[in-house]
Amino acid sequence: MHGTDEHLHFEGEAEKEVEEGHGCPVEGPVTCSFFKNLCDAFGWKLLLLVGLAEITLKGFVAGGGSGGLVGTPIEFLLKEYEVKAADLQVYKSAVLIPWAIKPLFGLIADSMPILGFNRTSYFALNSICGVSALFLIGFFPSLSLPILLLMFFLVFMDIAWSDLLTEAVYSTHLREKPDQGPSLISFIWGGIGIGKLFCISIVGILMEKVGNRAPYLIAALAAAFTLL
Repeated sequence: MHGTDEHLHFEGEAEKEVEEGHGCPVEGPVTCSFFKNLCDAFGWKLLLLVGLAEITLKGFVAGGGSGGLVGTPIEFLLKEYEVKAADLQVYKSAVLIPWAIKPLFGLIADSMPILGFNRTSYFALNSICGVSALFLIGFFPSLSLPILLLMFFLVFMDIAWSDLLTEAVYSTHLREKPDQGPSLISFIWGGIGIGKLFCISIVGILMEKVGNRAPYLIAALAAAFTLL
């Protein structure tokens, strides 16, 4: 009887941890020990954030940064606008500027909170702009060249902001639990690598079979999950 009470007490504590975002929501022999250890150490909410912002957005959508569903078709779309080869690389470098100034974003978020929030407000604002830009690129082939370039810029700004703010969140957790740090880093970069491979395997097919703008619609749907 005493053993039963202890078991019920343990289950109650486990359910409480899951509700608070700590612990693993999946139990049993089918659960991989690697993910269960991560879930117990950092909580499922952090792993979900990392999965959406790093693995899905940075890995799958952006191919690690400047490629993937959003970067690969850029040159093909610009050629539709009869952009000269000399200007093509200039335009592509311009829309990738958010990655170069990512440290500046961190200073802005720390010194200029929106509605009292340093990170959440910027994350939501950039996600809305990025997803909207992806849908516009995908659905409106009549966009002028300057507007198209602006949409590309907003997309990469969204990804760069999300990457920066997510790094800040999981870095805090790494300092609190350094013994689990290597496992979390492996999860993040392994997931980004898998996302890149999956993207590489489908982006060419999408462009060939559906059109150069099709990857942006897939990217928009994937990026929309970050708003959840």
